[in-house]
Amino acid sequence: GALSLIQLAGRADVPLPMREQTLRLLQAWEKPSGRDWVVGLWRPIPARSGADVANVLRPALPTLMTGPDKIRTEAVKLAAMHGVKEIAPTLREMVRDSRRHAPLRIDSLLALETLKDAQLEATARAILDDGDPRVRHHARRIVLQKTPPAEAVKILTKVLDDGALVERQGAFALLTKVPGPEADVLLSRWLDELAANKAPAELQLDILLAASARKSLADSPKLAAYEKTRDLKNPMSIYREAQFGGDAENGRRVFFEKAEVSCLRCHKIQGVGGDVGPELNGIGSKYKRDYLLEAIVDPDKQIAKGYETTVLTLKNGLLRTGIVKSEDANEIRLMTPEGQVLAIPKSQIDERARGPSAMPADLTQKMSRLEVRDLVEFLAGLK
Repeated sequence: GALSLIQLAGRADVPLPMREQTLRLLQAWEKPSGRDWVVGLWRPIPARSGADVANVLRPALPTLMTGPDKIRTEAVKLAAMHGVKEIAPTLREMVRDSRRHAPLRIDSLLALETLKDAQLEATARAILDDGDPRVRHHARRIVLQKTPPAEAVKILTKVLDDGALVERQGAFALLTKVPGPEADVLLSRWLDELAANKAPAELQLDILLAASARKSLADSPKLAAYEKTRDLKNPMSIYREAQFGGDAENGRRVFFEKAEVSCLRCHKIQGVGGDVGPELNGIGSKYKRDYLLEAIVDPDKQIAKGYETTVLTLKNGLLRTGIVKSEDANEIRLMTPEGQVLAIPKSQIDERARGPSAMPADLTQKMSRLEVRDLVEFLAGLK
């Protein structure tokens, strides 16, 4: 149960990735995904009480918070989810400690926000000039919640002109929550930059999402005119803004952890993963970003050599689909999308045909456009 998992997470002799995964399983304890995290099959689990986790978490927190930063990060998320307010002083200390990794500091700040900590704004203001742009962005988001709209737009205008990429992208997301005409004017100016093809490629998706999120701009002629330039029958046209500007770390999480897309079930990186699809080591050196994006959004367009799907119609009327792993005069060995190898005698085969890519055609229905962009960035970085 929850106790066994929390004890496993606190053990220093257990591999770090396993401890991280254990804490993520506890984060999903109340409403676990119906998708198996390991093999990607649909195996739903009934909802469970969060009190089971909260009861075993409190006594385990001292051990977890003295572990590696990755364990602290996941423990912080778990503590915030279950309202463990006594962790707040430790969180404030970690937020202000510039020696710690940015993800831990950011998650600690988010945990304080979840806990509605009385010192949240003061803590955020203390790190507005931090050396890490990711930390600055999250601090700014909290501070702007109590900043007058006109002043908030002035701050975000400066960020969009001079900030680091992650801050500029974040500024567009923050603009969607700033009321008033000043924010509309600023976003409208960036829509003009986008239409004139002057907006940096890394910001194009952020501009579109921000404009679409504001009721005052969602139906604007500028946005409509830009959307009319797409070929709605071409997935590459629909997702063209997702080639540049992604977050590689988020893309890594999509690849390894997002059960709905199950990348790891079929593809292997550095010896980890399945054999249904091609190994992805070095794919960022072999192919450009447009190829990587197309492989995600339109997998049938270019199927990797040796990974074409074969459809066998058997004489008894059954169908067998998979990738041919080996073949001789007597039988064909197919690997199914689930990773199972089937040995089929040729004497039982009535018809053989090429099928679509084994890559799921509906991946984009299970990912946001930002996640698609992040996944492209991750794959492009596999040099």
